Amino acid sequence: MMIMPSLLSRRVLFFVTPVVLAAASAFAQTAEPQMPDPRGTARVHIGPLYATPGLTVQEFGVDTNVFNNADENSDFTFTLVPRATAWVPFARRALVTTNVGTDVVYFQKYAGERSINPQVKLRGEGSLGRILPFAEGSYLNTRQRPNFEIDARLRRTEEGVRAGASIRLSEKLYAEIAGS
Repeated sequence: MMIMPSLLSRRVLFFVTPVVLAAASAFAQTAEPQMPDPRGTARVHIGPLYATPGLTVQEFGVDTNVFNNADENSDFTFTLVPRATAWVPFARRALVTTNVGTDVVYFQKYAGERSINPQVKLRGEGSLGRILPFAEGSYLNTRQRPNFEIDARLRRTEEGVRAGASIRLSEKLYAEIAGS
């Protein structure tokens, strides 16, 4: 009977000790807030500018109900989305990011539904210890439907401004407060 508690305590000690040591070493780390660093992930680097271009085929195929009505109105369609993200870091304390892109929407039969929809987003963020303040602005000029309740593809622009701060609560946990 005495062998079992001894064996059990050894197993517990064997599994608990590494967990306690790992937690103690993680607790001792004092890392700065993690701002995204484009230096290792960007595809293009020119002077202080880091950039990553991209091209996506978002939709490709036959739309069987182009106008969302009971009539027969199918058409071949595709959407190409060329984009670029550019970063300018400032000494690991600030970062300016811009996302530029456009949706190129093509319909084969219904040429009136074709569109080019440019969009731009600019964001600046800084590091103040545990606080990461940010401000961003966005612009979208599109003919896409805003939701499934609206059938018409009408040209509209959307502009937005947002500002706030992320606060580091722990190594991997942030809280964000923002207004737009």
